Amino acid sequence: MELRHLRYFVTIAELESFTLASRQLFIAQPPLSIQVKQLEDEVGVALLDRHRRGVRLTAAGKIFLKEAKEILAHAERAKLAVRRSDASVTPSLAIGFVPSSGYLVLPRLIKNLRSLVEDLQLEVTEMSTAEQVGSIEAGYIQFGLARTPIPKGETIIAARLNDPFCVAIPKDDPELAGSADPLDMGVLSKRVFVSYARRNSPVFFDQGIALCTDAGFSPDIRYTASSVYGVMDLVAAGLGIALVPASAVLLARAQVEVRPIIEPTREASLALIQHRGENDDLLRMVSGMATSLFKELAMSIQNALRSGSSPA
Repeated sequence: MELRHLRYFVTIAELESFTLASRQLFIAQPPLSIQVKQLEDEVGVALLDRHRRGVRLTAAGKIFLKEAKEILAHAERAKLAVRRSDASVTPSLAIGFVPSSGYLVLPRLIKNLRSLVEDLQLEVTEMSTAEQVGSIEAGYIQFGLARTPIPKGETIIAARLNDPFCVAIPKDDPELAGSADPLDMGVLSKRVFVSYARRNSPVFFDQGIALCTDAGFSPDIRYTASSVYGVMDLVAAGLGIALVPASAVLLARAQVEVRPIIEPTREASLALIQHRGENDDLLRMVSGMATSLFKELAMSIQNALRSGSSPA
């Protein structure tokens, strides 16, 4: 059994099709079928159930898929660990990030890393939280900047910034503006909402909907934007209010106030995530940097929330 056999099997299982897998792997379908048949012969059981519309995993195949992914992930991590241990190899780091981390955390983290690690090669990719977890467990990235909650598995939280839900309000709103006191969610039930587009921030969007549901209403979302900047701009234009992370107060426009929520029922934080088994010097350095940066940001956020606007 070779790693390529496992890669072929995992690709077919995830795509549920030999045809699609052969295109993705750039391998003709007949040789691919032969390779998988050889794998099944070696393990002694059928892993895939072939049918007219494609394939599906057998009971044994489901078990084998989990093990195959772990083996491939371990192999990828071993390769990266060896490369990082070799002084002749340029240090490298692959990081995933959610859009809401890109304006405050990511630039500072990268600047600090490059100032301390000579010739560091970075691969930085925008990903959803779910995509980051999958990429970490497959060994494609070493770190992620993600929105909690994090699915249970081999991915752990290395550092966390408490970033609770707040409400962004037009500065001239006659009922809600002019105070830094926490708001009760119930007073928002009749309001028009601006929201992140779910495709860009699925975790934060779903948690926001749940927060409104817990308060007994479904939000009237009429406007959407792909980033926190866009959301704040639409609020500044007076189109509605928005649920935003507390860190958005550091980006608040002159025409926008940000107020906390009284005892929000849904937890929200920004987290640096990594694989449970990763623990080399470079990764410990990143974790320590993130912890210090999160502490600085937490203080800035609290100070800004007291006034309801970004610091000068």
